[in-house]
Amino acid sequence: MNNIIVVLLLVLLSGLFQGGFDIESETPPFAMEEAGNENKVNPNSSSEDLSRIVVPDYQFQGGLYGAVMAYNAENLENENPWQSDLALATLPVYQNGCYDPSGKGALYGLSEEEMMAKLTETAEVLGLEIYSTKLGTNATKGMDGGLIPGDMVYRITADTNNGRLIAEADGTLIYNIPTGYPLPEEYTFASKGNTEEEAEAALGYLAECFATLMDYDDPEMIVEGSYNRSGQFVRSYRVYDGSSDHVENMLGYNFCYAEFSPDDEGNLMMIRIRNGLTKGEKIGDYPIISVEEAQAKLLAGEYQTSVPASVEDISSVAKADLVYRNGATEETLLPYYRFYVELSNAEGLLLSGTEGMKAYGIYYVPAVQDEYIFSQEEGLQYQ
Repeated sequence: MNNIIVVLLLVLLSGLFQGGFDIESETPPFAMEEAGNENKVNPNSSSEDLSRIVVPDYQFQGGLYGAVMAYNAENLENENPWQSDLALATLPVYQNGCYDPSGKGALYGLSEEEMMAKLTETAEVLGLEIYSTKLGTNATKGMDGGLIPGDMVYRITADTNNGRLIAEADGTLIYNIPTGYPLPEEYTFASKGNTEEEAEAALGYLAECFATLMDYDDPEMIVEGSYNRSGQFVRSYRVYDGSSDHVENMLGYNFCYAEFSPDDEGNLMMIRIRNGLTKGEKIGDYPIISVEEAQAKLLAGEYQTSVPASVEDISSVAKADLVYRNGATEETLLPYYRFYVELSNAEGLLLSGTEGMKAYGIYYVPAVQDEYIFSQEEGLQYQ
């Protein structure tokens, strides 16, 4: 009898070790299954956690239908750090905390205290003394047609002993120098008429002069521009904080940079330091499509534009790059492929310029993969 009991005990123990639960873990099979369910989503796998986003409506503000004038496609080249051979699988998307839901482009974001702190800090860096400040507030129109000041401060202007400082709620900082900041005679700082080498030298000098104000670790200088209808090339001067990381360079180029503007005498007239991510809250890193996939969408009519003309043929596409749109009308800050399309009916669209010039319409295709954005039927409206 005792032998039978021993055998039964051995069989039972054998079953526990071979087909039962793990003795070392002391966790029964059903508990392991529940734990497995809890850890199904890998915290390092961002794609499973990403929420779907709605692509904002494109609200172009300005002339020329969002088109540019140039003599040929080579004139469309710029200093965008994005290149088609970059192997980027994802790009960050942000919720814009400076978004204006009214669609009017009003300035939101920083508080009055935060803007005042920026002005005080900037004045100290530049060695300026603030004499007085003026608040810019939102206003509504009264019954008599006059403006009624509101209580939301969107701008603070400070008069100083040498120019004017302006802090805006979207994080923009402006240093306006009415009398001009002169450059040494060997530099030619102008929006028109100087060579690229002269422009780069002038910007290099200004970047050194205002290095403390910009506070960039590795200033990357950008001299680019575009043609006006008169056929003149108009230069722009910009500096952003360079990086060995391609994505950081793209964010700097599109959102966070300093602009230097000359007056008619070759002096520095204004510095505008932008930070389009002042109140940007990162939603996540989203998988993106290739430029070839975006081009197919362009030809299929899946784009946003203010140009009243469709894209009929691939041969009309002169250039493609990848950018972020920014500003108060953009609720979500996401990457787009931007296509420059030669317009065959430029004169009919009132886009004619100097003889020999062509008009190129700008068309945007969201770079985020379709599964992460709302489709046309669900709310994405292409214009």
